[in-house]
Amino acid sequence: MKELYLTNYGTLRVQEETLLYETKESSQLFPVIVIESIHLLANVHVTLPAVRLCAEHNILLFWYNQYHESIGTFSPNHPSRSNETLLAQAAVYLNPDMRLKLAKHFVHGSLQEMIHFLKFSSVHQHLFPIHLLELERHKVEIDSAETVDSLLIVEANCRKLYYQYWRTIYAHSPFPFSKRSKRPPLDEINALTSWGNTLLYQKTLQEIHKSTLDPRISVLHSSQHRSYSLHLDVAELFKPFTVDWFNFLLVFGNVFTSADFVKDDTRCYLSSSGKARYLSAWNIQWKSKYPLASTGSVILQRHLILELQKLKKAFTHQHDYTPYTGPWKI
Repeated sequence: MKELYLTNYGTLRVQEETLLYETKESSQLFPVIVIESIHLLANVHVTLPAVRLCAEHNILLFWYNQYHESIGTFSPNHPSRSNETLLAQAAVYLNPDMRLKLAKHFVHGSLQEMIHFLKFSSVHQHLFPIHLLELERHKVEIDSAETVDSLLIVEANCRKLYYQYWRTIYAHSPFPFSKRSKRPPLDEINALTSWGNTLLYQKTLQEIHKSTLDPRISVLHSSQHRSYSLHLDVAELFKPFTVDWFNFLLVFGNVFTSADFVKDDTRCYLSSSGKARYLSAWNIQWKSKYPLASTGSVILQRHLILELQKLKKAFTHQHDYTPYTGPWKI
C-alpha cells in the first residue's frame, strides 16, 4: 500500500504509533511504514496526533470536496529538497528565453500524446482521425510562440480541438460525449475525466514532493497564483495515456454502469461505488509494467519518477529535455 483512500465518514487517529481509521461500520489499523499519502474523499476528522505521526513519517495528506476536487494538501517538511535545484528552477522561471524553451517541450509533448490517443482510439473504433492533420498543424504555432502566455493559448486551442473529436470516439459508447465540462462535469465521460485528472495531479505532486524538485516553481503554468504548479506541467504529458486512454478502455470494457454515477440536470459525479471501482482499476494501472526504451519494462509509477529525474537534469542544465512518450505500442 502506498496511497490510502478514505471514502467514508469517520475519524483518523493514532493508536500505539499506528493510524486508526474509525467509521460507524468498522475500524481499521494502517501501519505508517506502508503509506506514502492519504486521500480524504469524505468528511474525515483527522486528529492532531495523526497529523504529527504523518509528519514524522513523511506522509502527505490530500483533501477533496464533495465534487472530488482537490482543495488542500498537508506536506511535511522535506529534507530532500535541494537548494541547488531550487535556485536552478527559479533561474529558469525568471529567464524568459529558458522558460519558453522548456515550456515548448511540455506543449509539444502533450500535443503528441493527444495525437497518440486519437490514433489508438480511432483504430479501436474503426474510425479515421479527421482532426489529426489539423492538430499536427499546431506544432508550427508552438514553435513560433514568442511568450509563455501565447504558448498557453496555442495549448488551449489544441485541447479544444482534441475534445471535439471525442464526440466521434464516444458516439457509440454507453455514455455519449458532447463537450468538455469541468466545474461541474455534465456527463459520465466528463466525470471520469475530471476524477482521473485530479488523481493524476495528486500522484504527480506526491512524486515531486519525494524528489529534490520544488513543486512551487513550474515553467508552463504560472507559479505566482498557486501554492504548487510544477505538477500541472508534468501531468499534461501523462494525461492522454494514464487518464484518457485508461478511461476509454474502462468505458468500452463496460466497467461502469449508470448506477456508478450521481447525475442531475446540472452535474454528474461518480457515486461511492463508482469511486471504489475506479480506484481499484487506477491502482492496478500504476502498478502494472509498461515498456520503457531505456530500461525495458517498468511499472507505470517508475515512468513518472524517471520523468521527474529528466526534468531535474533539464533545470540544472545537465541534459536537454525530451518529454515523456506513453507506451502506446502495447
